[in-house]
Amino acid sequence: MMPLVNIHTHYSVDNKEFIDTTVSDYEQFYKATQNVTIDRYERLSEKLSKTTFANGVVLYANHSDDAIESPLGTIKAYSYLWK
Repeated sequence: MMPLVNIHTHYSVDNKEFIDTTVSDYEQFYKATQNVTIDRYERLSEKLSKTTFANGVVLYANHSDDAIESPLGTIKAYSYLWK
């Protein structure tokens, strides 16, 4: 019988910095948009969308596998920028 190995703990330890950074980034956006409605969603192109929230926060999302330019700067593939 093979021994059980907790691979999830192993991967978590190896990626601790990545996990910490990701959670921190999402947390900032979540706090900025928590309990706020979306005023407008626009598809600016096949690859780029813009979401405007009622409090003025704007998010640009890249829906492609290539980096693209947005009004806030370059957005990595399948990522976003917000202000």
